[in-house]
Amino acid sequence: EDLKITHHADNTLTSFCKWQKKINIKGDNHPTHHDVALLLTRKDICAGMNRPCETLGLSHVSGMCQPHRSCSINEDSGLPLAFTVAHELGHNFGIQHDGTGNDCEPIGKRPFIMSPQLLYDTSPLTWSRCSREYITRFLDRGWGLCLDDLPIKEAVELPAVAPGVLYDVNHQCRLQYGAQSVFCDNMDSVCNTLWCTVGNTCHSKLDAAVDGTKCGENKWCFDGDCISTEQRPESTNGNWGVWGSWSPCSRTCSAGIQSAERHCNNPTPKYGGSYCLGERKRFRICNIKACVSESPSFRQMQCSQFDTVPYKGKLLQWIPVLSRINPCELHCRPVDGYFSEKMLDAVIDGTPCFEGNASRDMCINGICKNVGCDYEIDSNALEDRCGVCQGNGSTCKTVKKTFDKTEGLGYVDIGLIPEGAREIRIEEVAEAGNFLALRSDDPEKYFLNGGWIIQWNGDYKVAGTTFTYERNGNLENLTSPGPTKEPVWIQLLFQEANPGVRFEYTVRRDLDHENEIQPPDFFWRYGLWTVCTATCGGGKDLNISPE
Repeated sequence: EDLKITHHADNTLTSFCKWQKKINIKGDNHPTHHDVALLLTRKDICAGMNRPCETLGLSHVSGMCQPHRSCSINEDSGLPLAFTVAHELGHNFGIQHDGTGNDCEPIGKRPFIMSPQLLYDTSPLTWSRCSREYITRFLDRGWGLCLDDLPIKEAVELPAVAPGVLYDVNHQCRLQYGAQSVFCDNMDSVCNTLWCTVGNTCHSKLDAAVDGTKCGENKWCFDGDCISTEQRPESTNGNWGVWGSWSPCSRTCSAGIQSAERHCNNPTPKYGGSYCLGERKRFRICNIKACVSESPSFRQMQCSQFDTVPYKGKLLQWIPVLSRINPCELHCRPVDGYFSEKMLDAVIDGTPCFEGNASRDMCINGICKNVGCDYEIDSNALEDRCGVCQGNGSTCKTVKKTFDKTEGLGYVDIGLIPEGAREIRIEEVAEAGNFLALRSDDPEKYFLNGGWIIQWNGDYKVAGTTFTYERNGNLENLTSPGPTKEPVWIQLLFQEANPGVRFEYTVRRDLDHENEIQPPDFFWRYGLWTVCTATCGGGKDLNISPE
């Protein structure tokens, strides 16, 4: 009673999708769990209105593997129903109509499965180039993962004979027009067009009789031709051709992507032969040398390409906005705006998934892929604490220091973090009203909390890496994975007595100067007055001594 099937295709689709989700058993391991649901109905459906019309089916574009959208309704019009089902499944896989947002409009050519109107041809309907690209993109981006598991139930065994052997022309007419319909044998060749009686006249949906339909003595239809039953072509299984050459690198520096493809054309599968299985496209990383400047970022450059494209009649300057859910989509916002737009379904291959962190993961074909420290895709190779790829941590040491001078005025140097330092941690021993600050070797260049301006908690770009600044109450800490690309001075902005500041970092042993003799620190302290150099007539006494 929850399922309501009416002439109104939109309402019927909504009802069916809700109903199929409700009855679907959760968990792919259950034998009755379905990934996609199809409604086959004899109801004459119509898009947008509750009355019969020429609509044959309706579905959600890119709805596959979304439990509430992985569904379609299909009007049963006889054996050509198969093409309607294929068409609606195509929409579920994200395929648009040929000629809608693509250049595959079939004008002047024989139609394809995803033509806006399902027109028939003597040759079998096939997928257009655009349809193949849509479905390939859908699967490559992982949107069809629910289909990857093997069905619990055994596959249905299909009849080995052609469908026209099972269903003669009269049966095909009854499936299309009802129990009283029969074949009109005085019309054109049945292999080109199937004509059936409806009352006292002959009607056709301009589809040909299916393969295997008898068209003469010891003859049957095959691919629109009436041939001898002894001439049926045998199926040909497909096989991969050779790999093509590598494409140009997607970036000139800081790691880009190259791709190479092969095609199932050696030979191409025919007449029901199996398609090639395996990798169709492969990728490798190229140009790993870091860019001289990382500003603007690669993602920023892609957003900037839309600066010259009018947006609602205006030209705007766009900057990137990262989508944590879909990091490989290109989202941008106006530099002075408070909204964002999805500009592209996928960023350029080689774009980092997340800017500003130590991860090498990058977007490839619209998917965030793991990239190891060896710059191999999905290698899971990791750096050790020393920054050595797949090392054992023996080539570096951790330096730990404490700054415990209690008094100071303004900004006071605590210590120096050298270039190449990793696993950096700086923290106050106890709460105090003082503030941690970071500066470069240039005393005028501050990274954090300089110029008596205290910044908010957050991530800050410092010396080629990211420092995370946290202040809870009056307790501060700074952390960074490193490595630093230049020395960084730690400072304390004194406001009151210092209870102590601890800091540590990891550095390669050959860069560690911890065991070198350090020059002593000096400062001035006033001492006691000395004895005067003369008892009368003027003399001198001193009260300053170095320490």
